[in-house]
Amino acid sequence: MPSVDSFNYRSLPALAAYIDRVGAEMLSYRKYIVKERNDAYYLQKAFIRISNYSAINCNTVDHKPTKEEAEAIKEEIKQQNWPKSIGAANLSKL
Repeated sequence: MPSVDSFNYRSLPALAAYIDRVGAEMLSYRKYIVKERNDAYYLQKAFIRISNYSAINCNTVDHKPTKEEAEAIKEEIKQQNWPKSIGAANLSKL
């Protein structure tokens, strides 16, 4: 697994097709944003997030993945070994 800094969503074809279709930009390996630019400023049109359970969520209906896209992306992501956050209260279990 490449480091998070070098992750390229284009290595996952279903995710890449969806992100390209909605015109999103990658913020991190689990977060994407659709922007409308206006000179030096931008308006956030949609926020896309991939959960720890491989589900893909979008805050707008217009940019939401289709059922087929969501299922294909979920299957691709299940195969990834992405880092997961651990709450500070759970550190004693390590």
